[in-house]
Amino acid sequence: MLRKIVAIKNVGRFRNSASGGDTSLARHTVIHGANGYGKTTICTILRALAKADADLVLGRATLGVTELPDIHLLMESGNARFDGRAWTQAIPTSLSSTASSSARMFIRATSSTPTRNGAFTV
Repeated sequence: MLRKIVAIKNVGRFRNSASGGDTSLARHTVIHGANGYGKTTICTILRALAKADADLVLGRATLGVTELPDIHLLMESGNARFDGRAWTQAIPTSLSSTASSSARMFIRATSSTPTRNGAFTV
């Protein structure tokens, strides 16, 4: 289980994002933000870890940056790192089911136009 996103560097909008304060994730965590603020990038990172697929991360490398992507996640089983080429830890089996199950992860984009029932479109 993912406990914390410690740092994401040079992936999508995340040039050098290190979490400060208590940013631990709970059993159910909602990631909410406007379009273009990195929600899909976070999903791609989790999918890349679950599938051990470096190409998913490298395909989202920040444009105009020469340094390789660097990701540090705190998992229940320890640290998981992407060093610019590959993940440095075996993929936890619990992440595979979490990353692929929309019932366990809900990430929603905001919109300024609500639908008829008051929900915002994604």
